Amino acid sequence: MMKPIHAMRTLLQVAGMLVAGRGRGGLLGFWPASRGRQGAAAAGALVGVRVAGGSLLVLALAAAPAMAQAPVRLTLAEALARAEAASETVAIAEAGVLRARGESQQARSGLLPSVGATVGYARTLESEYEALSGASPDTGSNPFAGMKLPFGQANRYDLGVSASQTVFAGGRVRARNRIAGSGRRHAEIGLVSARAQLALDVTRAFYDASLSDRLASIAEASLAQAEQTLAHVQAGQRVGERAEFDALRAQVARDNQRPQVIQRRTDRDLAYMRLKQLVNLGDADSVVLVVPGSDLVADGGHGAAPDAAARAGS
Repeated sequence: MMKPIHAMRTLLQVAGMLVAGRGRGGLLGFWPASRGRQGAAAAGALVGVRVAGGSLLVLALAAAPAMAQAPVRLTLAEALARAEAASETVAIAEAGVLRARGESQQARSGLLPSVGATVGYARTLESEYEALSGASPDTGSNPFAGMKLPFGQANRYDLGVSASQTVFAGGRVRARNRIAGSGRRHAEIGLVSARAQLALDVTRAFYDASLSDRLASIAEASLAQAEQTLAHVQAGQRVGERAEFDALRAQVARDNQRPQVIQRRTDRDLAYMRLKQLVNLGDADSVVLVVPGSDLVADGGHGAAPDAAARAGS
C-alpha cells in the first residue's frame, strides 16, 4: 500500500505535468492544443490532497471556465425603462421641478399671515428691592411678596403671541407668485421635454442597432455568395468551361464585398455601443434585441443568439 506522503508527492508531480503540458501541444496528448485555450482550461485539473487520521483524501475538481454572463434581452419598452432610470438628464430635470415647486410654495407664503409665539421663564435669585427700607420681617426680602404685582416675584413667566399680515406691498407679492408659477411650469415642461428626447434617442438607437445587425447579416451573406460564385467560376476555369476573365471578375466582386462587410460590422458595433450607453450597460455585456412585430432577434455581437453566433465571432 502506498504511503500518504508518497501518494501526495506523486499527485503533485502529475498536476505539475498537466499544467506544464498546457503550453506544449495539449494536456499530455489527451486534449489537443487546437481545441483552444478555453478547452485546455476546461480539461485542466485542480488536485487537492489532505491527510486526516492516517487516511488519504484526494479531491479532483474540473477547472471549468468562467461562466459567461447571461445576455440581456431588451424590448423597446424595457430599453426605455432602463434608459429613464439611468438618465442623468432626466434626473436633473426632476430636481429642477422639485426646486421650482419649493420656490412656488415659498412665494405663496407671502399671501398668508405670519403668526409667532414666545415663552420665557426667569428665576429671581436676588431682588433689587432688598435694599428698600420698607421691607418687613413677615415678607422677607421682598416688600411686594404679599401683593399680586407683575414685578418683584421670585418666579416669572413670560408668554407672548404675535401676528402679522401684509396688507399692501405694491403688487410685489402677487408678482412674485406669478414668477414662481411660471418657473414651475417651465421646469415641468423641461422634464417632459427631457423624457421625450430620451425616448426619441433610445427608440432611434434601438432600431438603428436592429437595422445595422440586419444589414451586417445581408453583407455577410453577400460575401458568402460571392465566395461561392468565385469558387464555381474557378472550378469552371480549371475544366475549361469559363474564361480567365470571368474568374478575375468574380474575384474582384468578392474583394469589393469585403470592405462593405467591414463597414457594416463597424456600424453595427457603433450602434450597439450607443444603445448600451443609453440603457447603462457595459461594453462587455451581451445584448439581445427583441424587435416587436418581427421574428428578428438581433444580437449585440457577443454570441447571445444562436442565429447570430457566427456573426458575433467574426
